[in-house]
Amino acid sequence: EQYQLFCQALPGRTTWAPDCTWARATSPDLVRWTWQGVVLEPEPFETGCWSGSVVPDHGAFYTRVAGTDLGRGVVALAHWDGTRFRASESDVVLAGPPAVPEFRDPFVVERDGAWSMVVGAGLDDGTGAVLHYRSDDLTAWVYDGVLARIGGPHVRTVAECPQLVEVAGRWAVIVSVQ
Repeated sequence: EQYQLFCQALPGRTTWAPDCTWARATSPDLVRWTWQGVVLEPEPFETGCWSGSVVPDHGAFYTRVAGTDLGRGVVALAHWDGTRFRASESDVVLAGPPAVPEFRDPFVVERDGAWSMVVGAGLDDGTGAVLHYRSDDLTAWVYDGVLARIGGPHVRTVAECPQLVEVAGRWAVIVSVQ
């Protein structure tokens, strides 16, 4: 068995920049890792490829950032070609609701016979939120509402990198707060 790790990367840099890429490492045992290099990079129509998640045999759902509004990304789907992920300009899966100025970091998981996607957000009133979407086929996504709120009104908060995980038969949301 071979484990794969995909991570946001900025090769050759020690500080963050918006033109993020994805890199890949593999391991036979979760102890020894082999760096495989960059596997997703911004295309001419993107400023950066920010965080997301991989669904095996389907592709990488990631935050596509374009233009100057770096807070509001869209969820795009890149397909694995055997050596790297590739996306076209039309591979946008969903954009955030209009009243959500910060939108990024999709995480996709199968649960209850369907697919769930949680996306980090910052709402108009300043609170952070984890938005929930559902799909039967990983293609058509339906907004299912706010799964969790973080912070209070008028204190700019963004829920980043949310994950939905099952622990001991119960579902939990893990989130980073900006």
